[in-house]
Amino acid sequence: MTESLLPAVFAFLTVLVTLDNWRRGLLLAVLVGFAQDPLRKITPGEPVYFVVLALAVASFAGAVAWMRLGGFRLNKMLHGDRLLRNAVTAMFFIVAVQAVHAFVRFGSPVLVGIGVMAYLAPLGALWFAYQYARGIDDVRRLLQVYVICALVAAGAVLLSYLGVDSPLFKEVGPGVQIYERTLGMYINAHVGIMRASEIAAWHLGAATCFVLILAFASRRPVVIQLAVIISGVLITAGLLTGRRKMLAMIAGFMVLYLLLIWNSRHRSARNTIMTALLAPMVVLAGVLLIGGGSINEGGLASYVHRGNTVWEDAYDRFMNLGVRSMEWAWYRAGFFGLGVGSGSQGAQHFGGGAAGGAAEAGLGKIMSELGIPGLVVVLFVIWAFARHFWRNLKLMRLMSAEMSMILFGLIAFLAANFVIFTSAAQVFGDPFVLLILGSCAGFVLATPRLLYSEQVLQQRKLARMRQSSLAAHGTSSSPVVTGIGRPLP
Repeated sequence: MTESLLPAVFAFLTVLVTLDNWRRGLLLAVLVGFAQDPLRKITPGEPVYFVVLALAVASFAGAVAWMRLGGFRLNKMLHGDRLLRNAVTAMFFIVAVQAVHAFVRFGSPVLVGIGVMAYLAPLGALWFAYQYARGIDDVRRLLQVYVICALVAAGAVLLSYLGVDSPLFKEVGPGVQIYERTLGMYINAHVGIMRASEIAAWHLGAATCFVLILAFASRRPVVIQLAVIISGVLITAGLLTGRRKMLAMIAGFMVLYLLLIWNSRHRSARNTIMTALLAPMVVLAGVLLIGGGSINEGGLASYVHRGNTVWEDAYDRFMNLGVRSMEWAWYRAGFFGLGVGSGSQGAQHFGGGAAGGAAEAGLGKIMSELGIPGLVVVLFVIWAFARHFWRNLKLMRLMSAEMSMILFGLIAFLAANFVIFTSAAQVFGDPFVLLILGSCAGFVLATPRLLYSEQVLQQRKLARMRQSSLAAHGTSSSPVVTGIGRPLP
């Protein structure tokens, strides 16, 4: 009964919220994204369709937006960038061809659907987020809702570590213990309300990046101090998942963010950079101090120690999984690949999984599914987006410091995730993760319209100030009319 009732409740809630205002659909999708895993855990049989609930909510809201706005309008969204439009078109074409290829090879529509979703869901989310973002308030609101939900998830991880036993804190499926070779011992992976440790770690890392973005954009001392505390909670909870890629994501984000801030040459850049350098150092130092205790007892110190090993293993992991995965993909899948979905997580349950270890890294996964032509197309799409975003950086310098800081942060976040994707691709097959990444890209793509929105608001503000000044001096702001009815300049 519960298994059939919950989807109906979600469908009714989605229709109720989005029909009146489709922009609420993206915020609702974030809430559902964090709620879908705990609901799955308490549902008999842990049905797999819960994984796509957030994407389903966003898709329905996007369909409403599509009808209200009158279509996709790809060229308008890309602001006349012909190269980017051709790249996106080529992406749709190669995915369609490889979808047919996968269906002929494996005969599984579910497998094909999983594969197509992994490639096209970010583009759909990008379009929806582009339409959603009318101004800085819209972007800030989404990041704030995400951070609040992630704090709830972090609290659940901490409670699990402290020994609170709840069905909501269990992993979906048999669960895993992580072996730390440098310690010669297993450590428990605490997931909180999320279904798996890798998913939990990614969202906690993403929320840390968003907290820092919001803090640096505001530049208010109280907000920055609060962000340091919140970041400490999120990073501590992320370490307790036993996954180290979260730290690599945050570190890569910070380096790229600092470079973009420096390049922007705002008057406030120096103070922001000092804060950006200080905040993560304070957070990490605090986590290390809290992590005191015996490693042999499996205390927090063992998780901190495992987190520190990410820097030692980064190069080997990138070479062995990132670069060599393409070699493995060549031997397993050949020049044309095996079709979309063949290397996705769980593909073995639907007749796929033939790509094997080649699909664990991003470049290997793409090459094993789309072949060398597909890899070339995907790299072309990434390069075209990077080129377009670089052009948008010039527009960001014309924005307010707050808006430009947010967009700089989102670009750094996307770039850091691409680096992680090259050597660890599995988490990027999650629909909710793809929704967040696509939304961030959509906000960056909306830079011209966000700039226009700021300019309009600034003009209205100046007009109100002028009217107030004229009223204070007892004069009228209405135009003077001549005898022929034409206003004087």
